[in-house]
Formats: sequence, structure tokens, C-alpha cells
Amino acid sequence: MWHFMRILLRERGKECVASEPRGLTPPWVTAADNTGNMLSMWFGWGVLSLSALPGVWLAAPWLLPRIWFELFVPLGFGAAGEVLALLGMAAILWGSLQALRQQRIKPLVAWSTVAQLGYMFLVFAIATGLSWSATLLHLTAHALAKAALFLAAGNIVLALGDDRLSSLRGASHGMPLTFFTVGLAGVSLMGLPPTGGFVAKWLLLQAAIDQEHWLAVVVILAGSLLAAAYLFPLLRHALTGTLKQTGEGAGRSLPLQLELPPLLLALLALLLGVLASWPLALLRPAMPLVLS
Repeated sequence: MWHFMRILLRERGKECVASEPRGLTPPWVTAADNTGNMLSMWFGWGVLSLSALPGVWLAAPWLLPRIWFELFVPLGFGAAGEVLALLGMAAILWGSLQALRQQRIKPLVAWSTVAQLGYMFLVFAIATGLSWSATLLHLTAHALAKAALFLAAGNIVLALGDDRLSSLRGASHGMPLTFFTVGLAGVSLMGLPPTGGFVAKWLLLQAAIDQEHWLAVVVILAGSLLAAAYLFPLLRHALTGTLKQTGEGAGRSLPLQLELPPLLLALLALLLGVLASWPLALLRPAMPLVLS
């Protein structure tokens, strides 16, 4: 679609240049108008390119390990993997500690993303086939669980008109499906069985132990405990107390079509752990030769 739009803009720019009445217009005016047409064309192309950047950022976690092991490691940059892994560990701890400080749902979920993506960088130091498979499985499980959590958070704000944790008291009684989704996605982010997050972190932990990378072992375990620490208050507030409907959208009932998509994503994160052997088998042929 983006390619089609770029071609359309380019052809439109050519038409504007070709349709200029050169015989009736002074040369300097024609040149200025043509320049404006070309600038408009390039500006439109730039806007479309920037609008496609989210897709690039979403693909980056899957592309970075492959680029590293296929290009940089053969060139002798493998030792720099320890630095990248240390940055990942810092992201796990810092993102988790920041999530613990949040009093609103959306910032909490956002800082959790920083922490969870930090696990991706551990593969640069724990360079084995097992860590490669665990990393890609973790990223897939995280994508499913975090998308479910963000959608559920949006539903909560829509229904209550507020995203403060203190405003969630007793909210699960009015939105049981939404908070079931939050709990299911949270279990995967914590790395509890039988979710995809559990299988991925278990394999990553096993790879770190095999390589005797004890600092990574400690950080992986600490990250899971911290994930439980910042997600449990959210569920505790929702499951206890009495709901105080004080927001702009307080008391609004949610249609089923808003609650089912996040639930489906959370269930897929669960299914990814139950049927983990299948995606792991699919990932094995894509493993870089350096790790196989």
C-alpha cells in the first residue's frame, strides 16, 4: 500500500510539472512552481515513510539478533555482545522499578514493555541456539500478552473514565472478562506456567545456566519477581473493594466486540506455552549458522 501511494505521489508530481504553461509564464515563475511541486511530492513521500516507521520498530526486535549474528559476529565484534547484554539487564531492572512507581495503568504497561524487551539483549552474551529460540519465543509471547494488556487498559479507561489504580477498586465485578484478560496477560509477562512467557524465560534461564552467566540468571529471576510486584497491585485493586464511579465515562458498559480481541490475544499467549514445541520447531531452521 505504501509503495502504491508513493508511486501515486511521484506520478502526480510529474503531471503537475508537465502541465505547466511554460509559454505564458516567465521562466523564473515556472521554475519556482516546479520546485514547489517537487517539494510537495517529496514532502508527501516523507510523510508516508514516517508513517510506516512503527512497522519498522515493531520488526526491529526480530531483526536485530539475526543482523548481529550474521554480520557483526563474523567480523569480530562478538565481545561487544556483553555490553549489549548489560544494557538489556539495565532495561529489565530500570523498566521494572519504574513500573512499580506508577499509579496509572498505561504508564505501568509502557514501562513494563521497556523491561520485557530488555530480555532480548541477553542473547548477545548468551550466544547459543537455545537462547536464540528462547529470545524469539519470548518476543512473540510478549507481543501477544502486551497487546492484550494495552487493549484491556483502553477498555478499562473507556468504561471507568479513569486509569488510576486507586479507581479500579471492585471494577472486576462489572468487567469480569476484561480483568480476566488482564490476569491472563499478566501471568505470561510474569513468566508463570503454562504460558509462552514461562517457556521462553525457562529456556533463557537454562541457556544462561549452561553458559554459567550467573549475572543473567539473577536478572532473569529478579525481572520475573518484579513483574509480579508491579502487576499484582493492579489485580488486587480490581478484585477487592467497591467500585467508585467518578470518571467521565464511569459506569459505561463495554460491547463484546471490544472485550473479545484482547481476550483472544491473551489466550494465544497461553496457547503459545502449551504448544511451545511447534513454534520452537519453526524457529530452528531460521537459526544463524554461528549458533547452530
